[in-house]
Amino acid sequence: MTNRNHKLIVTAIDNIKYFELHEATSDSPFIQALPYPYLLAGLHIALAIQKLNRGKKKNKGKTILIFDEQEEFSNTLTELIFSPPEFIDDFVPFDPAKEGTRLNQIIDTAFFVRSHHSSMSQVVDVVAYLYRLHLELTSYGFDESYEGEARKVAAWIERIQDKFVPFNKIYPRRKAPFLDLINEVKAKGI
Repeated sequence: MTNRNHKLIVTAIDNIKYFELHEATSDSPFIQALPYPYLLAGLHIALAIQKLNRGKKKNKGKTILIFDEQEEFSNTLTELIFSPPEFIDDFVPFDPAKEGTRLNQIIDTAFFVRSHHSSMSQVVDVVAYLYRLHLELTSYGFDESYEGEARKVAAWIERIQDKFVPFNKIYPRRKAPFLDLINEVKAKGI
């Protein structure tokens, strides 16, 4: 990872917060369109990529989204990215005259691969696991499995810290209903 030019987008959702909000606001158009945290996270990644890439010259439609195979959610996420709901305009304002379609930086939609068939997917799995463990140990008060685990995991995260897209580019601060949802359910420590 340290020798590659890849960038990592971290979108971490606190599932407990999400399902509490889901229960309290089940009639929300956001909750109805995104009934599971996985769907919100997947769409959030697509939105962050759209936002980051739209300013690049000659970059339209050059990003392929590949997710780890997820039988339960793959069809729904594919549809969300192929035909996104209008409320995503809170995150990335849409100009039909300039862009033609929402999420135009992405080729087609999301694709899914079995992680054991893709070394890149395996690397992403490891990074996601380490980042989750890092948040659990530093922000959620989980106990270490062994003495020094938190320091070791933090050191690994620090080694690739420059590969992470800054959180202020992934979690917009301005007020808008869909952005409020994203910010309300994000994990502690983000």
